[in-house]
Amino acid sequence: MDMKTLTRVHREVLGVEQLELTPTMTSRDVESWDSLAQVKLIIAIEQAFKISFDIEELTNIRHIGDMVTLIQKKGCEISWNDE
Repeated sequence: MDMKTLTRVHREVLGVEQLELTPTMTSRDVESWDSLAQVKLIIAIEQAFKISFDIEELTNIRHIGDMVTLIQKKGCEISWNDE
């Protein structure tokens, strides 16, 4: 799995075909990224990367860069160079 997978998941869930992820991107940067979309994103990321998050881990996520770091901590190889 790589950044292409993470980008695809965000595009599909948020309905933004040309979305480009950046390390500092937050839900405030995408109009369709509301609380329901957040839950859907978490589920879709867990399924795509075959990992699971606990609530405590998710409370520390502030932006996409934090999510990438958390995915890496789960043992997945993903980096911004994968794009």
